Amino acid sequence: MTTKDPLVSSGFVYPFLILLAFQLSSGLRLPRVDHADEVWTLDALRQSYGELVDFVLRQDNHPPLYYILAKFWAGLVGISIPHVRFLSYLFALLAVGLFVFFYFRFRLLTLFIPLVFLATNPLFTYYAATIRPYALVVALASLVTLSALLLRQSRCRSLTDDGERSIAWMRWVFYLGCLLLGLTHYYGTLYAAILLAIDFLERKISWSRAPGSLVLSLLLIWPVLQKLQGSIDVQAKSNLWVNVFPFVSTANNLLIGTFPSLMVSRQPAHIFSMFVFLCLLLGVVANRVAGAKARAALRADLPDQMSDYFPSGGGTLGKHFSLGVMVEMLADRRVYLGLIIGIIFLFSLVVDVLIMPFSTPYYFLVCLPAVAILFESLCHAIERKLGLWPTFIFLAGVVACQLILAQQRLAQP
Repeated sequence: MTTKDPLVSSGFVYPFLILLAFQLSSGLRLPRVDHADEVWTLDALRQSYGELVDFVLRQDNHPPLYYILAKFWAGLVGISIPHVRFLSYLFALLAVGLFVFFYFRFRLLTLFIPLVFLATNPLFTYYAATIRPYALVVALASLVTLSALLLRQSRCRSLTDDGERSIAWMRWVFYLGCLLLGLTHYYGTLYAAILLAIDFLERKISWSRAPGSLVLSLLLIWPVLQKLQGSIDVQAKSNLWVNVFPFVSTANNLLIGTFPSLMVSRQPAHIFSMFVFLCLLLGVVANRVAGAKARAALRADLPDQMSDYFPSGGGTLGKHFSLGVMVEMLADRRVYLGLIIGIIFLFSLVVDVLIMPFSTPYYFLVCLPAVAILFESLCHAIERKLGLWPTFIFLAGVVACQLILAQQRLAQP
C-alpha cells in the first residue's frame, strides 16, 4: 500500500480539494457560447424515455446511459443548458472524489500528483461544464481503473478472511463500473473490454471467468442493435470531418486528451515542455542503465557454477522462467496501465490508417485516470533519480501549461 501522503499530514488536503473543485468549475463561471452538440442534446432530452432511447439508437454514435441520466436530472432541475451543464460538473467531482476515496480507504495511491494532473487537464476541465458524456466517462474510467488495481493488488498479497471479505464487494463495483462505462461511450466499451479480457486470462480480479464474460456479453448488445439498425455506418460517415495524418495525428490526439503538455506543436511553450520532459526522462533512463550495468557486472563476478541455477537457454526451465518474468511484469501496475493505453492507441491507429479517420482527442479521455496514475510514478522516478527540485519544476511546468490550455479551450465554442 502507498504510504501516507504529506499533503494529508500537513492538513492542506481540504483547501487543496476546494481549489481543485473551483478549477473544475471554470466553465460554469465563464461566459461561453452554447455548443451545437449541447443544443442538439437538449432537444433530445425533451422526448420521453422510450423516444429518447430510440432516438439515440438511430441518431447518435454513443450508447444511451448519459442521455438517460441527463433526462432524469433535467426532470429534477429543469431543461436548460446551465442546469444540465451542472450535471457534468457533478460527474467531474465524482472522478476527483473516487481518487480521494481510494486513497483514504485503501492507500492505493498518493493524492496530490494524480489529482492535480487530472483536475487541470484542459479537455476534462472543458467537459466538466459541457453537456456531453465525457465527464461521466472519466468518472467511470476512474472507478474501474482504481478498483481493478485494488483487486489485482490484493491477489498478489496474502489476505486474512476478514481482509478478503472487506474487498469482496469491490468486485461487484468493478463489474458494474465496466458495464456502465461501456454503456456511456464506445471508447468506454473498448476500455472495459480490455480490462475484462486481461482478467479473463489472469483471473486476478475474480477466480471465475463467468462475471467478466457476462458483462462483456451485455456490452455487445447495444453495438449489435446499432449495427442491425444501420446507424453505426451512418454515424461513422458523420466522422468524415476528422483529418488524421497516419500515426502522428493519432499519437497527438492521445496526448491532447491525456498529456497536452507534450503534444506535437510549433508553439514554443510545447516545444520547450517536450524538451524538458525528454531531458528528465533521459536522466531517469541513464540512471537505470547505469544501475543495470552495475548489476550485470556483479552477476559476472559470481562463480560459474551459479549459472546452473539460472538457466537461460531453450530448455523447459528457461521457458518457464521467461513466462514467469512476463507475468511478473504485468503484475506491475505501470506495465498493466501502459498495456491498456497502448492497446487503445493501437486500435485507434489501425482504424485511422486502414478504415477511416476516426480518433479525436476527447475519445482518449477514457485513458486520463490511468495516465494520471502513471504520471505519479513518473514524478516519483524523477525524484528518486534526480532529486526534489527537478521534480517540482517539471510538475509545476506541466500544471501551468495545462491551466493555460484549459483557459484557451474554454474560450473556444
